[in-house]
Amino acid sequence: MKNWIAGLFLLVVLSPGFTQTPLHVFRRIKLETVTGSKEVDKMYNQTLKNSLDYKNAQTDSARLRGVIDAHREELLLAGNRPRMEENIRMQLEKSTEEYRFAQQYLENYRSNAWLLAKAFDELPAQSKRTKNARRLFTQGKLEEAVQSIPVTELEKETASITDAAPDDPRRALLAREWLLLANLTGAAYEYSRTNEISVTHYFKRAIECDPQTGIMMEYAGFFMDHNRYEEAIEWFGRCAESSWAQRDTGVWLMAQTNLGSCYHLYGDAAHSLAAYQKALEVCRPLAKSNPERYQYALAELLNNTGALYMTNEDYVRSEACFVEALAIYRRPSQVLPESYYSNLASVTYNLGVLYVDTNQKFDKAEELLVESSNRWRDLAEEHPLSYEDYLADALLKLGSIYSEKSDFRRAEKSFIEARTIYGKLAVLDPEEYEDNWAQTLGYLGEMYNNKKDLKKSQESYTLCLGVYERLAEQDSTYRGDLATALNNYGVLLEYMHDMKGAETLFYRTLAIRQQLEKEEPGQHTSALASVYNNLGVLYAMQGQFDKAEQYYKNTLELFLQLAKDQPQVYENDVARSENNLGLFYVDQNKLPEAIEMLERARDTRVRQHKEFPEIYNLDLAYALNNLGYAYLKNGQLDQVPECLSRSQELLPDNSWVYRNWGAYYAQKKDYAKAMEYLRKAADMGFDEPHWFDMEKSLDPLRSDPAFPGIVEKVKRNTRG
Repeated sequence: MKNWIAGLFLLVVLSPGFTQTPLHVFRRIKLETVTGSKEVDKMYNQTLKNSLDYKNAQTDSARLRGVIDAHREELLLAGNRPRMEENIRMQLEKSTEEYRFAQQYLENYRSNAWLLAKAFDELPAQSKRTKNARRLFTQGKLEEAVQSIPVTELEKETASITDAAPDDPRRALLAREWLLLANLTGAAYEYSRTNEISVTHYFKRAIECDPQTGIMMEYAGFFMDHNRYEEAIEWFGRCAESSWAQRDTGVWLMAQTNLGSCYHLYGDAAHSLAAYQKALEVCRPLAKSNPERYQYALAELLNNTGALYMTNEDYVRSEACFVEALAIYRRPSQVLPESYYSNLASVTYNLGVLYVDTNQKFDKAEELLVESSNRWRDLAEEHPLSYEDYLADALLKLGSIYSEKSDFRRAEKSFIEARTIYGKLAVLDPEEYEDNWAQTLGYLGEMYNNKKDLKKSQESYTLCLGVYERLAEQDSTYRGDLATALNNYGVLLEYMHDMKGAETLFYRTLAIRQQLEKEEPGQHTSALASVYNNLGVLYAMQGQFDKAEQYYKNTLELFLQLAKDQPQVYENDVARSENNLGLFYVDQNKLPEAIEMLERARDTRVRQHKEFPEIYNLDLAYALNNLGYAYLKNGQLDQVPECLSRSQELLPDNSWVYRNWGAYYAQKKDYAKAMEYLRKAADMGFDEPHWFDMEKSLDPLRSDPAFPGIVEKVKRNTRG
C-alpha cells in the first residue's frame, strides 16, 4: 500500500486482520514456585508413567495424526468426484475431532497430574481413604482414585462437625479431602458437563468445613478456567477481602491479580485496570524483597496490564509495562524455568505487536517477533493445539513488517506459513479458524499488491472474499468483514485499472457500511469514511472531479465529526483526509485551498511528532513533502527548501522528495541539479511516469539527452 505522499491519493486498504490484534493475556496467575518438592515431582512422574489412559491417548494422538494426513492426501486425489470427496470429508471431520480430544486430554492430564500431586503432598494428615486415593493416583488410575473417596462418608462426617469449633482440626482435614475430591473429579472427568455440578458441590462442602481463603481461591479458579467469569469475579472478590483482612499479602495479591484478569476477559476494562493497579502497588516491593516467589507474578501482571493499556490505546504505558516484564524474564544470570517459555514468548509477541501497530521501532519489533515465533514453533511441535495459532499470529505480524520493508521474499514465506497453519486448523475446526484463514489470505493479497504481483493478489483476494461472502450469508456478524474484503478487492481492481469493477465493489461496500452504521450509530463511521475516500480516488482518476471532491469532503467531514469526541483517536484520520483533499486541490490547481488543507495536516503532524517522534516520523516527513510541493506549484519557492530539507532529513529514502527537488531546481533554472535529483528519484524507485508527462516545470529538461533514460527507468519501476 502506498504512502500519503505528493502526487498520489491514497486508497485505503483496511487491515486484513479485520479484528483487533489478539494480544496474549495470562489467564490465571499463581504465586507458588513452578517446581514442586521432590515428592511432588516423583508422584507426578509416576502417574504419567503408570497411567494407561495417558499412554493410550499418546498412541491415539499419533495414530490419528497419521489418519488426518492420509485423508488430506485423499482429498487432493478426489478431484471433482463429489460423493467421494464428501465421504472423505466426513471421515476427516471425525478423525479430527478424535485427534483434538486426544491432544486436549494429554495436555489436561499433565496439568492436572502435577496439581493433584501437589494437593496430595499438602494434605495436613492422611486418612485411610486419602492414602488409598494417593496409591491409585500414582498408578495412573484417576477414576478409581475418585471412587476410593466415598462421598457418603464425607457427607456424614461433615454433618457430624456442624457444631464443632472453627479451629477444630477435623474441619481442616475434611475441607482438604473435599477439595481433593473436587480436583480429582475434575481431572478424571474433564469433559463431562454433569461433572461440573459435582465439582462445584465438592468445593462448596470444602468451604463449609473450613472457609479459608485458599480453598475459595481454588473455587474461583475453577470458575475462571471454565469461562464462568461472573462467578469467578464474585469469589476472587471474596478472597481479596478475606486475605486483606487477614493481612495475608501474598494471597491477596493472587486474588487481586486474578480478579483483574477476570474483569479483563469479561470485557470490563475500567474495573480490570483498577484491580491491576492495586496489585502492582503491592507486587513491586514484594518482587524486590522476595524475587524467587514474586518476580514472575509481577511479570505476568505487567503483561496483562500492558495488554489492557494497549487495548485502550495508551501506548506509552503499555510499552513501559511490556518492557519491564521482559526485563524480568531476561535478568542476567537467571535461568528461566521451562514452564515460563510460553510466558516469555507472549511478552515478546505483545511488545512486537505494539511496535508494529504504532509504526515505531520496526527493527526491534522484527527481532521480538522472530524470537516469539521461534519459541511458539518449538512449543507447537510438542503441543500443536495450544501453540500453533499463536505461531500463526506472530508470523502474520512478521509478514507485515517484511512487507512494509519491501522484503517480499520473507513476507511471502511468513504469510504462507501462517496460511498453511490456519488452513489446517480451519479443516480441524472451521467454526473457530476459518475466519483466521480468510484474514491471512487478505494479508497475502495486500502483500502481493505491494509487490505488484497483481495476479497472485487477485487470487488471494478472491479466495478471501469468497469465504466472507459465505460466512456473512450464514452469520450477519461477518458483514463488516465482508465489507472489508470487498473494499480491499476494489482497491486492487483500481490498481489494475478495472474502474467499473472497482466501482461496483466500493458501492457494495458502501451499502453494507451504511446499513451497519444505521444499526449501530457511530460504530462504523470510520470504515464508512474510508469507503468515501476510495470513491474519491476512483472518480479523481476517472476525471469526474466534482464527484471526487464531494467524496473527499464527505470523508473529512466524518472524521472531523469523530474527532470532536475522541480527538486523540481520530486526529490521524483527519490529517490524512486533509492531506488527500489537499493533494486533490493541487492537481486541480486550486492552490490556496490545497495549501490551507496541507498546512493543517502539517500542523497536526508537527504536534504529534513533538510528543512521539518515533511513531510520527513518517507522517511528518510526508506532510512536509506534500506541502513543499504545493508551495512549489503556487510559486512560493522561498518556502520550498525548508519543507523538503526537513522531510528528507526525517526520511532520506523517499523518492518523492527527490522528485520534488528536481522540479524545484528546474524552476530555479539550475538544470544540472534538477537532472541529478530526478535521476536519484528514479534510482530510488519513483514509479509515476505520468507525472513526468504532466509537470510543466520539467519542459526545459526534455531536450536533455539523459531525460528519456530517466523516464524509462521510472516506467520500469512501475512494471516492477
